[in-house]
Amino acid sequence: MQFAENVELKMLNSFGVKAKARFYAELHVVAELKQFASIIQDNPKPLLFLGSGSNVLFTQDFDGYVVRVASKGIKMVSETDDECLVEAAAGEGWDDLIQFCIQHNLYGLENLSGIPGTVGSSPIQNIGAYGVEVADSIHQVHAVRLDDFEELHLKNCDCLFGYRDSIFKNELKAKVFIASVVFRLSKQERFALDYKGVADEVKRISPHKTDLKAVSIAIKNIRNSKIPDPTLVCSAGSFFKNPMVDVAKLNQLLVEFPSLIYYKVTEQSFKLAAAWLIEQCGWKGYRQGDFGVNQLQPLILVNYGDASGKDILLLSQQMQQSVFTKFGIELHPEVNIF
Repeated sequence: MQFAENVELKMLNSFGVKAKARFYAELHVVAELKQFASIIQDNPKPLLFLGSGSNVLFTQDFDGYVVRVASKGIKMVSETDDECLVEAAAGEGWDDLIQFCIQHNLYGLENLSGIPGTVGSSPIQNIGAYGVEVADSIHQVHAVRLDDFEELHLKNCDCLFGYRDSIFKNELKAKVFIASVVFRLSKQERFALDYKGVADEVKRISPHKTDLKAVSIAIKNIRNSKIPDPTLVCSAGSFFKNPMVDVAKLNQLLVEFPSLIYYKVTEQSFKLAAAWLIEQCGWKGYRQGDFGVNQLQPLILVNYGDASGKDILLLSQQMQQSVFTKFGIELHPEVNIF
């Protein structure tokens, strides 16, 4: 593994913002990790593992090591009559894994079709969409500890998954490298079609039979109707998490805002639609120069041309402040900001 210096990252992040990495390299096999151990020890600096760059915002140059994860490989580890364990390397494209599952009639991940990014980043964020979270299907995460390069095999319960959260964003942040993820997938037909609009779109695509391919296409169609074409507009998808409130706060909000959109999580906790909150504050379709808010989905902040990461960060902070002022609700970014 060879590090290049002062490498431009504009083409390596989905926001398309300019930022340079002080040192940059690509990782193709996990064994290469040990090759730069001595380099890091002799010249300690921050370390960032980068997948497809679809969930990051660079607001300045990264004064450290950026390692793009390019490892590949998907394989069936074991199977029974009912389920199959599938292991995918960290650098595999997320949608490539989805297509593998469709080809082999494996159920569990189809509602996550179309999400940009790589397999290695999926447990970090606990990606989720249309009623499904990746934590529902993760069996084990294989990682390497960066201080002594010991291999870790973390079971699902060890990962402390939460809403857009995991141990990899907290206790193990910047301490481990995720090498691969093992998914426990069903061989028996099993669909999650309760999310609004999903069942109708599946039926429109395939009126007589519901199958994995139809569900995957339906999910992508719904996503594409709300999310700008990434080949035309630079963004990182949803910028903010949906905030959680308790029943007391929910009832307080409903008195003043009876059309508030919310979802029950437990008897005492509810998830609010961040997009609705943002739209009520007038941000939907907002644009200033080369940056702004998507016209269809206000959770998406966009770079229309040559906006800087600082421009987008400032916009996000203004949106957070207006939502807090109007509703008393704090919005928290999904995107990793550097």
